[in-house]
Amino acid sequence: MSEIAKYREKEFKKARISFLKETQHDEALIVILRAHLLVERELNLVLEKCLKYPDKMDLERVTFSQKLNLVYALGMLKDGIYRSINKFNNIRNGCAHSLDYKIDENSVDSIISCLSKDEKNEMESDLGEFKISEQPSIKEKIRLVLAYLHADITVERLVVHLTLRERSIEIEQSELTGIFSTLISK
Repeated sequence: MSEIAKYREKEFKKARISFLKETQHDEALIVILRAHLLVERELNLVLEKCLKYPDKMDLERVTFSQKLNLVYALGMLKDGIYRSINKFNNIRNGCAHSLDYKIDENSVDSIISCLSKDEKNEMESDLGEFKISEQPSIKEKIRLVLAYLHADITVERLVVHLTLRERSIEIEQSELTGIFSTLISK
């Protein structure tokens, strides 16, 4: 395993443990709201690292959904993670704007269903390590799933410089390919 992979794995576990501590509460609604704030904090941190002039964005006035879309557009989130967080945001909005909104097994499944097969497998293999009880409640399941999503964003933030460099190399290669194609065709 490469040093970068070891670093990512170590930071992923630390982020999950921290998230689980921060979202420990008896009320599911409090768990959802705290989780949403933690994910939004990570989105803000990613944007602050990626944008040359983040202070020009006034991130406090940008909605969660806009931040999520921008972080995704910058290439900082995998497709399944993006879709899962988007689904989580819909659930959070349902909780925040409706007294009758219920979080159930379908809520958790709707978040998980957005993940790729590889992401689901990775999450499920990690869940055993963080399992709270043999038959976790809906609240515990949602905490574990959201801990996975939060940890993924956290690790991406920590290695954002590598992601940006990879993207820069891709752009350079594409531009060079175009230049060489033009030169060869002349």
